[in-house]
Amino acid sequence: MKNKNNKTNKTILAALFILLILFFAIRLASINNITIDHQNYELVKHNYDFNNLKNNEQIKSYDDENYTSLFGIDLSYHQGDINWQELSNNQLDFIYLRVGYRGFTDGGLFLDDKFLEYVNASNEYEIPVGYYFFDQAITVKEAVAEAKFVLEYEKDYPSSYPIVLDLEPIDNSRTSNLNNQERTDIALAFLQTISATGKEVMIYSSGPYLLDFFNYEQLANYSVWLAHYTDIPNFPYQFKIWQYSETGTLSGISELVDLNIMFVEKES
Repeated sequence: MKNKNNKTNKTILAALFILLILFFAIRLASINNITIDHQNYELVKHNYDFNNLKNNEQIKSYDDENYTSLFGIDLSYHQGDINWQELSNNQLDFIYLRVGYRGFTDGGLFLDDKFLEYVNASNEYEIPVGYYFFDQAITVKEAVAEAKFVLEYEKDYPSSYPIVLDLEPIDNSRTSNLNNQERTDIALAFLQTISATGKEVMIYSSGPYLLDFFNYEQLANYSVWLAHYTDIPNFPYQFKIWQYSETGTLSGISELVDLNIMFVEKES
């Protein structure tokens, strides 16, 4: 009877041990993986009437019965040292700052060299800021790491605008050989990781890159910050910000700077 009980106890302990291993294996898998929503969305066209677009030297503005606009710039370490007193005298409604980037050859994660300086100065001069991250992830896991990197800094410096995933083609980069679905999955992983925290997200890119190198119908539920250096953009689908120049000049900044117009819906 005693030997039988010992065998039973050993069997139970072995079963519990196996269940414990399975529990931790499942738990580890849930931590290191993200379930990606591959839903296809309707491609909705924008309803801007660019006859209502006005130009005041470098600054574009827009107003109709549905939308008004804000003027802003985006900054990274490329803009160097800035005279914030002079810059604050410009008609700036917002600034987007590059919080960081992934190296396009070595794949390391880096904080932009000027981010902390710029974000503190923006707050000092009471200019609302948003953040973007330059993506070079080649796996879903790397994309999630990029999103968490941004969230760590956004926690201490809350963004006034959607957090932006910067998608740009770079020749001979680590992302060059990805296919359209791989690029789309990586973008979705970043966006869904951020949005799962309740924060808004946005995609920065050019129209041709979005339409030709991604499965855009899977991304069409996200707002777009469109890069198109022209008088009138030809991207037919919805976008919220238009980067219309990369050669702007503003007092306080010695380097060229990107110029942007944000379309803001009017309250009905």
